Amino acid sequence: MCSKADSLLENYKTLLIKRYDYDKIVKIFTEKDFTGLNFEIIDFRSVYGEKIYGGVFYYPEYIAGKTVVFSHGLGGGYYNYMKEIETLCKKGYRVVAYDNVGCFHSEGENIRRITNSVSTLNCVIETIRKDKRFSFDELFLFGHSWGAFTIGNYLNISEDKKITKAVLLSPFNSIEDLCKSIFGSGDYGIIVDFENTTGLAYNTVSGGIKKSKIKTLVIQSKDDTLIKAEYGIDKIEKDKNVTLIKVNGKNHNPNYTEYAVKILSDFFSGYSNRTVKGESKEQLKAYVSNFDFYKMTEQDEEIWNKISDFLG
Repeated sequence: MCSKADSLLENYKTLLIKRYDYDKIVKIFTEKDFTGLNFEIIDFRSVYGEKIYGGVFYYPEYIAGKTVVFSHGLGGGYYNYMKEIETLCKKGYRVVAYDNVGCFHSEGENIRRITNSVSTLNCVIETIRKDKRFSFDELFLFGHSWGAFTIGNYLNISEDKKITKAVLLSPFNSIEDLCKSIFGSGDYGIIVDFENTTGLAYNTVSGGIKKSKIKTLVIQSKDDTLIKAEYGIDKIEKDKNVTLIKVNGKNHNPNYTEYAVKILSDFFSGYSNRTVKGESKEQLKAYVSNFDFYKMTEQDEEIWNKISDFLG
């Protein structure tokens, strides 16, 4: 008979530790949706030898010597963030993006652990440091949700002096904080131990920021229902290197317009209900066709101006 702790761990694994693939129903953008945006594949490998699909995006007149490394959130891959990636490219940066192990185009039966993404980020950075196109570049790290956690956790172990800035959107501060935000208060030692096979589960985003001393911008919405602010931005101390921006009405996507957030919420509420009812792919596609995905992913110019000013 399973103990309460064992059941909790199994629930955690079932909910999060799985493979995330594109269902080919919900619209995603690619580089082909943006005129003039270039994409070049880079061969990344995980510490276990799995192929990590990714590459570099850029417009021809990019800023030399500055590259953004983009870490995506849970539930998809970097194509879910093409609006963000393209916005960064439009502001003059080259952006290196990749799918984590077990996500979209990358190999892997599942994501292994939430903390496994930290070693994957390290592999990506080590690879581009060996690439003459990026070897001497100043690196900016940019992530959302899981990706923001990944970056903050990575800062605990990074020794790359040319990583100078980080932008974290809606991060969870630690594995324990992720659990509290999802499941409520409780003892999550068994989950932290499970995650700690990587040796990284006791690290925190706040600790990584403080240890690295790099300039960091953290943005989160007060009404974030997925990662509550008390387990994210509120855990991070403001100091001379840290800028904290709290917005409202943006839920888990602080860089979206409020209008986009509302459409997104309506869309996924309806999509989830139809999926639970067992509607066919044809029925789901018909539902999806009623939505404008450009408006649903509309970026908040005011927030992006703050991000751009921060990155410089």
